[in-house]
Amino acid sequence: MAKLDFNFLIAPSLAPGFFDQYWQESALVIKRDNTEVYRALLEAADTAAVLSLAGRFPAEAVDVISRIQTSETAGEATGVLAHLFDQGATIRVKAIERFLEPLAELCRNLEEELASPVRANLYCTPAHSRGFNLHFDAHEVFVLQLLGRKHWQIFEPTTALPLEFVPPLPFEDTRQALERVRGRERDQCVSLRQSE
Repeated sequence: MAKLDFNFLIAPSLAPGFFDQYWQESALVIKRDNTEVYRALLEAADTAAVLSLAGRFPAEAVDVISRIQTSETAGEATGVLAHLFDQGATIRVKAIERFLEPLAELCRNLEEELASPVRANLYCTPAHSRGFNLHFDAHEVFVLQLLGRKHWQIFEPTTALPLEFVPPLPFEDTRQALERVRGRERDQCVSLRQSE
């Protein structure tokens, strides 16, 4: 089996072409024929196993994303998560790489390639439901569908690079770091107004 790393995630694209053509420019959708390709990242084989796994994590790591009202603490027990899931809630495990070594290894590899912190969230959404309404993320996202089926809709961006400046990381305090613009130096960037 191929190593699950950055190069595998973007294959058949190669890194130079990926960064030139897609990174911060356009969505890249890769459909894998082999449904088992990501099996090594998650030890769960079905929804019940995912919910059971999520139920073992600390409560502060588990969110319930839903329009249903509940006073339950998400991470209390697998039964609570299964009940909320059955009512239509999406279950999210934040920063799941803290708990699963294969995901931690993949995140470390991506950090090396992207020179940026990487974390992984797990979402488990019921059939005929969705966790979020139409939205965009203000950060780069790799989506790996590990189990099940989902109809994805990807739209052209309504805003080019929604964050003009990348917020400084906690360890950055130099003027150069504070003036980073989406991974480039300020003088190398074309303003949004000039590019329209």
